[in-house]
Amino acid sequence: MPSEIDESPSMDVPLAEKLAEELLGKLNNLPRLKPGDSVPSRVTDSLIWTISQLQAENEMLKKELAEAKAVIHQESSPSETNANDTHLSEELHYESFHVIESTDLDSHGNAIQSYYRDAPRMFKGDRKRSLPRGTIEVEGIATYLRSHENVPFAVLDVYQLDEDTVEDIFDDVGYTSGMLNKDCPFLEATSRDIYIGPTAKNAIDSIITAHADRFPGFDTIYPWHEPPYTLFYLHNKLFMELQSISGLNELARQHLRMLLKWMEDNVRAEWDEADELFAQGKVNLKHYAKLFRPGELIYWPNWNRGGAPRAAKITEFPHMSKTSSLSPIPSKLGLVKSDVWEFDGEFRKQREEVRLFIPRSNKNRGNEHLDDDLVDIIDLSAYPLRYAEEGVYMKLVARGSKLWQIRKKSLVCFNESDNDYSQVCSAPTCVLFPIGLLSPIV
Repeated sequence: MPSEIDESPSMDVPLAEKLAEELLGKLNNLPRLKPGDSVPSRVTDSLIWTISQLQAENEMLKKELAEAKAVIHQESSPSETNANDTHLSEELHYESFHVIESTDLDSHGNAIQSYYRDAPRMFKGDRKRSLPRGTIEVEGIATYLRSHENVPFAVLDVYQLDEDTVEDIFDDVGYTSGMLNKDCPFLEATSRDIYIGPTAKNAIDSIITAHADRFPGFDTIYPWHEPPYTLFYLHNKLFMELQSISGLNELARQHLRMLLKWMEDNVRAEWDEADELFAQGKVNLKHYAKLFRPGELIYWPNWNRGGAPRAAKITEFPHMSKTSSLSPIPSKLGLVKSDVWEFDGEFRKQREEVRLFIPRSNKNRGNEHLDDDLVDIIDLSAYPLRYAEEGVYMKLVARGSKLWQIRKKSLVCFNESDNDYSQVCSAPTCVLFPIGLLSPIV
């Protein structure tokens, strides 16, 4: 039942009538003036004060009346209001969160993460044992997206904290008696990641499964994607093409389309910039991670053996990975895990970590940290085999074939300048079991 509203007479009395009554009362209380007398200033002040009070009261009464009418309308038509609320809550939209990764590890060896709606900072009175944080903490992103089916994906601003973060904040802001003097500025995110909700992820997996030949190196995907979002860099337009012919229901298509559109709106310009550089045979630190693709061969000459040809196959997808603080290589350069074949009389496949974006020419050394410093792709210490000079691929094939031939003890002829050990003599002069030679093409 609608609540009753006390409509007092004052709510129905026009403002002009009430003002006239108040003014008449004030004038009746004034002493009579003789001709030629001036109106005392206190009368003027009193009139001004009365008018301002009546205006404020009038605005307050109008606001109360409007709120009362709104309550009556809402209670008289609950079904219509609930329908509107449901429509708004079900409208598809992505949401943004802030993720803090601390140096502390959980029981599985992973960085402990905290999730907030607002950007993190430290606050006045914090001590050094405190950590930067937001003020509105939320549950884990995976749990949140499972319970919010109208959110296809989340945009995550990630903040990687290390042992120096808090120390630097205290030094910059200042502290007294071990406590921060004032709130510090908001932290700057280390990266902007994407977490894909279950509906959109299942749609992507379905498309990849149905068209596996068009997605080499991908069989399924993780929901968490770091820049440069390589799956979408390589295949965003292909997903757009296939989403309507892959048997997806309408909800799945809507979720996927919103994700693909976000990529086009926010990252396409950067992707196109990288493609232009690669077409010129150039790369810089900003775009190096886009140079590598899952499952492809990288050319990795062994400069400890005079540049002997060597290659490896990418197994874990390239990503920005922090190196040891003792390493002279800037932390953002990262590593990629690859499979290589070692031969010392027997072939053995082993996992190697290949550092990316290390220019091998002296002119580039020391500039690896400059995002815009252009480097020739073939001047990198490791780069995709598709960029190698003509003849390199066939040389690797020939070398792999030769090593395969001598997988059992064989007499071969070689000399110190014969780095690929490709010569076989009719009158062999020595026994060779090459140690540490790698060939992925077998």
